[in-house]
Amino acid sequence: MISFLKGRIDSASKEAVVIDVNNIGYKVYVARASSYEIGSEIKLLTYDVQKQDESYLVGFPTVEEKNLFLTLIKIQGIGAKTALAMFSVGSPQEIISAINREDIKYLKTLPLVGYKTARQIILELKGYFVSSEMEEDDAFADVRNALITLGFKASTVDTALRKVYKEGIDKEELLKLALKEARNL
Repeated sequence: MISFLKGRIDSASKEAVVIDVNNIGYKVYVARASSYEIGSEIKLLTYDVQKQDESYLVGFPTVEEKNLFLTLIKIQGIGAKTALAMFSVGSPQEIISAINREDIKYLKTLPLVGYKTARQIILELKGYFVSSEMEEDDAFADVRNALITLGFKASTVDTALRKVYKEGIDKEELLKLALKEARNL
């Protein structure tokens, strides 16, 4: 399995780029392929898609985009091409935010995503991602550390905090709600 490719962009089409790595050209499907500059040096994180009748590489400029892609393709009805097409319109942050807000209207604007798929994404992933607002909130970090110190597993704490966190919540209230939630998990 190829984890990443680092080389020069030899050519770009509507949906893929060819990266020259030591005189070997690798075709990699990417979101917004036409935005890549031919001749520029690039490093893409890759995922090797293996199907019964085909095999191809998918590339990502960031770890965040690759992780979201890997999460999306676990959902029934979303394949590699659908997940990749979603990034041609929305950034990972926008998609995650829409999922957490249950914004079906936004998700339906993404290529190859209809109402049923948007509902399925929200159903399976709402609250799955810790938003950047949560990570930057001192109350969130303090309560997370406190619960882990009390002996709760980090995964249990994160799940509990995702369920009870609201922007601007008081630290004491967050601790009380998260502790109650963590005990029930």
